[in-house]
Amino acid sequence: MDSGVPSGEASYRTLFEHAAMGVAVVDLDERILEVNPYLCELLGYPRARLLEKSLAEVTHADDLARDRAQVRRVLAGELPCYFMDKRYVRADGQSVWAHLTVSPVREGDGQPAFFIAFIQDITARKLAEAALRESEARYRTLFETASDGIVYADPASGQFVEANSRFADMLGYERDEIPGLGVTRIHPPKSLPWVLEQFNEMATGRLRVAMDVPVLRRDGSVFHADITAQSLTLSGRTLLTGFFRDVSRRRQEAERIRRLNRQLEARVRERTRELSRARDLAHQANRAKSAFLSRVSHELRTPLNAILGFAQLLETGLDGAANAEHRSNAEEILRAGSHLLHLIDDLLAFSSVQAGGVSLEKTAFPLAPLLRECADEMHQAASGRGVSVESCETDFRHEVYVLGDRERLKEVLRQLLSNAVKASQAGGRVCLGLEEAGDSVRVRVSDAGRGVDPAVRDRLFRAFESTDAGIHGAGGLGIGLALVRALMALMDGEAGVDAVPGGGSSFWIRIPRAQRPETPSAAADGMPAAGPVVWHVRDRCARGPLIGRVLARRTDLHVHALPVEEFDQAFREHGWPDLVVLELACRGSEPEEVLNLLRDGTQAEEVPVILIVSEQDAAGEVPRYHQAGFAGVVHMPVDVARLLRQVDDLLGR
Repeated sequence: MDSGVPSGEASYRTLFEHAAMGVAVVDLDERILEVNPYLCELLGYPRARLLEKSLAEVTHADDLARDRAQVRRVLAGELPCYFMDKRYVRADGQSVWAHLTVSPVREGDGQPAFFIAFIQDITARKLAEAALRESEARYRTLFETASDGIVYADPASGQFVEANSRFADMLGYERDEIPGLGVTRIHPPKSLPWVLEQFNEMATGRLRVAMDVPVLRRDGSVFHADITAQSLTLSGRTLLTGFFRDVSRRRQEAERIRRLNRQLEARVRERTRELSRARDLAHQANRAKSAFLSRVSHELRTPLNAILGFAQLLETGLDGAANAEHRSNAEEILRAGSHLLHLIDDLLAFSSVQAGGVSLEKTAFPLAPLLRECADEMHQAASGRGVSVESCETDFRHEVYVLGDRERLKEVLRQLLSNAVKASQAGGRVCLGLEEAGDSVRVRVSDAGRGVDPAVRDRLFRAFESTDAGIHGAGGLGIGLALVRALMALMDGEAGVDAVPGGGSSFWIRIPRAQRPETPSAAADGMPAAGPVVWHVRDRCARGPLIGRVLARRTDLHVHALPVEEFDQAFREHGWPDLVVLELACRGSEPEEVLNLLRDGTQAEEVPVILIVSEQDAAGEVPRYHQAGFAGVVHMPVDVARLLRQVDDLLGR
């Protein structure tokens, strides 16, 4: 060797150079005399640089004193050699762990001449040991500070091996007493069969969590826990780790919630009973209201029938300048009576809708004739105010069919047209339009009045809201538009209003469209012969000569009046009439039965019959009467013009 190192055999040199560990020769003054390549690579120094270092320069400062102490003991003859784990400092400043074995080489007199050090790199082992210690520390911290009780048990015997302090506290034992316990000791006897079944399922891995398990404390009290189990192998021994979580508070909260639910259910039942009683009272009040309105209707309509009927006769029978004042008076009677009738009709109709007493007959019918009819009927009232009612961008000859109740739709259109006329100034124009939109049809009624006040637009269709002044400046009951929307809803339609730029308002309704029926309308029956014969058939309750006088004014008709009890004999004596006007006023009279008696013959099937009944009897029954075979239905108080139109239509005049 160089640098005064004693020479040896070639085999020693080969071993020195190729050793799988670091080898160094150090003199008694801690100078490094020789190193092998492994040590140079371990410490990151070239050989020449490392030979310039002393032992102190490559040893970690914290380990140098220990190393020197061992050297002194060897020099003193206390140790033949020494072993230790120490840290070396690499050229880059990093530390490496090594297992050091140091043996002295002695002279002939037995005195140490130098030391040979064998240095094995154990950095990886040291890092693993440090990681293991850290892991064990973390585990121990978690084990000791966990909020859940943790216990290790032998899965075969169910005996406990170890537990944390939390588990011991939960059960009321000292921690060193836990290994003397087992599964059978910490559960109530009556629950033990089920608990052991759960334990076996956990031990075999088929179950991870057992819920609401009763646990017996040392003092005999019981609490409930959720237990989570996991197998763990320690030192070759398989144990079952149990995590106990006290759920007593959860169970108390659940019981409190159940108790509150029971109380709430009891309160709901009581409230439901109260609401049921209130509903029954409301239904009783509603029925009383309906009965009252029905009686009021009957009492009001009977005099109104006479007032309006005879006023119409008076108006049409007056002529000449001498009668101008009387004619004007008759017109005022008609105007006031019609207004009162309109208010009563609206109130009763809305009341029926609210009470669910309105029945509809949804049929497919052409819309254009209905629009023409409504426009014609409104013409007189509109012309009296200097207002015209016209179609706008609509060909009323175009056959568009809709699905709904024709009479109810007519009520809706009358209401909208009446509002529009009232909203218009003299010389104004009410526009009635029809728009097709896919599977529905929209009818629009527009005027050029002062428009809808934005402040009340959202309340227009609410019942009994004082919004009429925001539409046309005239008061009312506030149910007209509410009735419009309610009736349209019953016909699967809707109603609304749009603002018109520059003033005015545009109310619209939408109704489902329908296919044209295959069979022709009954109104298109054949033409009767000239000089028609009309029978006015009355029951014993019919009062007043109004209908007879209305028909008698038609000198082109042969009118015969007779009681309902005598019409069958009249057939035998006089033959079949061209038209029958049947006036029934008795309560409980069944128009169908009278019609069946009237048609007790083949030829009589062709005689059209107009039925005149009270408003009360006609309410909701018009579709049924049409279905029974009546060609027309008119209710009291009679609209004379309408009755005569029906007579002419059915006689083909």
